[in-house]
Amino acid sequence: MPNPKQTRSVHVETLGDEVCVYDWQRKEVHALNPTAARVWQLCDGQSSPRQIADALQRELSVSNAEELVWLTLSQLEKAHLLAEDVVRPSQRRVLPRREFLTLGVAAALLPLIQSIVAPTPVAAQSPVPTSTPQPTSGPTSTATNTPTSGPTSTATDTPTSGPTSTATDTPTSGPTSTATDTPTNTPTNTPTNTPTNTPTNT
Repeated sequence: MPNPKQTRSVHVETLGDEVCVYDWQRKEVHALNPTAARVWQLCDGQSSPRQIADALQRELSVSNAEELVWLTLSQLEKAHLLAEDVVRPSQRRVLPRREFLTLGVAAALLPLIQSIVAPTPVAAQSPVPTSTPQPTSGPTSTATNTPTSGPTSTATDTPTSGPTSTATDTPTSGPTSTATDTPTNTPTNTPTNTPTNTPTNT
């Protein structure tokens, strides 16, 4: 059976331990985490899955390396990153990711491929429309303090031209009733000893 081999209609960029693969034929971009990137780099058409697993075991010190390689090859096939599909032995089955976790394989070591549709050159170069405020020709309603020509009702202290009622001590021109000690010209009855000219009987 043929050994795994990379497809040729791709452009590859390495970003640290990860690899970004641009498939210009399918207009897709694939981001491979370190495990998926290393397996894909070893797919040179000369190395068998068993040999790729031995290299992965030496480099990453990962257990169940062969099962991990078959899981990665299955994902690479779905992403169309292999020139030909890899024929698995009849007794070989691809373990799901959840089963690797139960076997003690760290989640960071599991292969991961994220794929998106690449934008066309026209879409990539066209400016992105932004929402900008547009002036309006009609009147706009704004809250402003506008002076009015009519009278306004305000609470002010305004002097009045009419008389006002106030409590003051004002002298009066009329007579006033006061209690005074005034002498009177009326005669008074007082007992006096007055001689009389009448004769007396002796």
